[in-house]
Amino acid sequence: MSGAGTYAIEHGDLTQQDLQALDRSVLAHLAPRAATVETDLPEHEPGTWPADVEAAADLLRRHSDPQAEPGRYCYAAADVRTHPHLWDAFVLVAPHAYDAEVRDAHGTEIASLSDEGTLVLHLDGEQHERLAALIGAHRLRLLDLPARRRWAPWRRAES
Repeated sequence: MSGAGTYAIEHGDLTQQDLQALDRSVLAHLAPRAATVETDLPEHEPGTWPADVEAAADLLRRHSDPQAEPGRYCYAAADVRTHPHLWDAFVLVAPHAYDAEVRDAHGTEIASLSDEGTLVLHLDGEQHERLAALIGAHRLRLLDLPARRRWAPWRRAES
């Protein structure tokens, strides 16, 4: 099917706030395919993030490590099929993260965010068409990348 591939979201013309809104819109579009998510929760000054993002980060932090201290670095992972409220938290936090990933039920990466805004997606032709209609085809830049990564339990070390 044409349109299948790995795409980066073009966002050079957007403010940081508009970029975060775009990332959240794209993530919302991916929700039906999402099974698991991971994100770092970097240390930062209190009040740096909006209050709703701070609350979402605390929820993810408590879910991943009940002993984690607010404001300290943590890496959160969640099965959003069994904990759907964590999907909403992830969508709020991911645009602020240095590293965040979404995987499908087979463990295949379908999206990754990095550096507080860079979003890469793995789409089939139908998904590409629907997303292009939602955000504009000009926002989807085809990348020449190797096959998608599958989750490996040794890939992340606990912090």
